Amino acid sequence: MIALAALAVAVSAVSGLWVETATRQRELLLIESSLGSSARTVAELVRELPFEPTRRSDLSELAARAARASGVRVTLIAPDGKVVADSEVTPEDLDGVESHASRPEVAAALAGRTGTDTRRSDTVGRAFLYLAIPRAAPSGSGVVRVAADLSSVDSAVAGLRWALVTGGVLSLAGALALSFFFSRALLRPVWAFRSTLARLSAGDLGARVRWSSNDELGELARSLDRMAEDLERSQAEIVAERDRLAMVLRVMVEGVLVVDAEERIVLANPRLRELLGIRVEIEGLRPMAALRNAEVDDAMRAALARCTWPRSTAPKSTG
Repeated sequence: MIALAALAVAVSAVSGLWVETATRQRELLLIESSLGSSARTVAELVRELPFEPTRRSDLSELAARAARASGVRVTLIAPDGKVVADSEVTPEDLDGVESHASRPEVAAALAGRTGTDTRRSDTVGRAFLYLAIPRAAPSGSGVVRVAADLSSVDSAVAGLRWALVTGGVLSLAGALALSFFFSRALLRPVWAFRSTLARLSAGDLGARVRWSSNDELGELARSLDRMAEDLERSQAEIVAERDRLAMVLRVMVEGVLVVDAEERIVLANPRLRELLGIRVEIEGLRPMAALRNAEVDDAMRAALARCTWPRSTAPKSTG
């Protein structure tokens, strides 16, 4: 679930960032294209007017009318970088506007090229996309600059960002829900394996997984069930053999004593207990300590001396 959630968040974040960047770039390109048309129109309107401070009133009126008609900010700039008209600045306040000759888009237009730039306006305090073109007119050179307020683009991108965040949250919730159900579906056979193995380790050899899918988990379940069947069959054979041996030992007229490689008693049949008068459990004890019979101990040691298998690994018995 954590992996799928992280994947959903990563995909939503990357795709959201890409969509937001692509949308902003597309909108800026559309605005720039529209600004180019507006700038050329304004240049035609002011073609006959020289960009001189003495014509500020006429130029400001034309800039204001062009701005209302096109919905953009219009700025007229003299060849020396002095602003002679601006649709958002009154003619009386133009003297306080600094020279625009160093602005990137104006510098490009003064050099005879179309210039663009995106920045926050020092004059009105808002972000604008600026486009400036050189004016070649009978009345003299200059620069016509138009600008589009980017607050609408920022608002649209903010709305898109909110929609992307909402979609990302919904995607995350869906991914978590799907991963929860998928993980439970995948873990069901694992739980069945764990339960079966726990029962087998506890001695219940009749436990089975019985998972019938055709995938790798189904094959694993069938292998585990076959292993459990083999263990159950082997245990049944061992129990049967043990019972037969116990029956033989019980009916023998001879006493039988079996010791292991460490010379500790493993088995003593009823006849041996009867012959030696043993009334307590002696399994696990050494013969001398359990039987306290020197003859039996000597006989056992004589039998061990005749054994040919390694004393450190093989079981030993005497009777």
